[in-house]
Amino acid sequence: MPEILELARTWIVLCSADGAVAASRHLQRGLENPNREFYHGDKRVAHYRKTGEISPPDSYTAPKFNVPTIQVSTDGEYIPCIDEIVKQIRSSDTQHGGPSAEGSGATSHRL
Repeated sequence: MPEILELARTWIVLCSADGAVAASRHLQRGLENPNREFYHGDKRVAHYRKTGEISPPDSYTAPKFNVPTIQVSTDGEYIPCIDEIVKQIRSSDTQHGGPSAEGSGATSHRL
C-alpha cells in the first residue's frame, strides 16, 4: 500500500452489515453465480444445497491503515448514501489542497 499513498489520496470505505444479512447476501450471490463457489472456495452454497441451512457468518476483522476511513452501514440502504460519501471525500480534498495533497493521517468518519 505505500506506493499508492504516494500517488493518490487514499480513502477506505468500510461497509458493514448485520452478520445474518451478510451471510444471506453471500449465499444469494453464490447461488446466482456458480463460478463464485469454484473461484472463491465458498463453502456456504455447498452447505446450503446439502442441508438447506444458511451457514453463520465468519468472524471479520476490519482493515486498519493510516488513511481516512468512512464507515457505511449496508444493512438496507447505504447509510450514509453514496452522495454523502462522495461529498465527504470531496470536502476533505478541498480542505487538503486537492486529491493529490498528502493526507494528515488516519481519520474515521461515521456519517
